[in-house]
Amino acid sequence: MAITITNTRNAVGPWLRYGATTAAVTATAVLGARAVDPASVWYRSLRKPSWQPPSWAFGAVWTPLYATIAYAGGRALGEAEDRHERTRLAAGLTTNLALNAGWNWLFFRLHSPRAGLAEPCS
Repeated sequence: MAITITNTRNAVGPWLRYGATTAAVTATAVLGARAVDPASVWYRSLRKPSWQPPSWAFGAVWTPLYATIAYAGGRALGEAEDRHERTRLAAGLTTNLALNAGWNWLFFRLHSPRAGLAEPCS
């Protein structure tokens, strides 16, 4: 007996979609965080604005932001009309996450604010 799926929007279960986007976002966070060293002599020597948030605020902001990105990615993939649209959405999310993690490496590891500015921000 053959099973025919007439509505491909729900062909992949939500656990798989949300699990995949959560894994991708978590990998991005871990990879990006490995490059960050706010206690480095180089970073501390930079002139920073007086309104720069305290270091604890970055985790307080990025954690829910990353959770929202994972949720939005899973939801968008679930709402995609067809495989082509899902593929485009997944490619866009992957590109966004790569740029996101890459910025930390350009800025903190290369010690280059200019490289951080030059990267096409996501």
